[in-house]
Amino acid sequence: MLAHDDSRPLPSQLFTDKAPNSLWTYDFVPLKLLSQNVTIHRKSLDAAARSTVQAGSHVATYTLHQPPFSDFPRLECSAHPFFVIANAMEKFRKNLAVVLRYPRLREIRVALLPLWDLWTSDPPDSLGIRTAASVSSCQPFPGGGP
Repeated sequence: MLAHDDSRPLPSQLFTDKAPNSLWTYDFVPLKLLSQNVTIHRKSLDAAARSTVQAGSHVATYTLHQPPFSDFPRLECSAHPFFVIANAMEKFRKNLAVVLRYPRLREIRVALLPLWDLWTSDPPDSLGIRTAASVSSCQPFPGGGP
């Protein structure tokens, strides 16, 4: 996106509805791990779980997360939801068979589809914006110049 003076806007000028250092909360959806039926062993960060281990012990505690990972904690990330949704929808498209096996993933996909369709559909004709298809059918300027 270029500004009128041909300079690029600063990242802080884009998506200004939240402060640039804001954190967003997301569900963990590891499609590749779901397709391979892998269990995740995550080192526990819970102080209560660590207190049960003897002081000075080097034994770590781990939490097991099995597919569909519904007990996995939510993730906090500074990635804007627009980009997260776009990335998720592309991965859902590529891994549709996996998504359709899990009710929660189907629910997420169904919730995001109307928004995705809105973002990726052609603008209405009344808006007067020409799409790539309409531009390719245009006639060149007389004399070959712009």
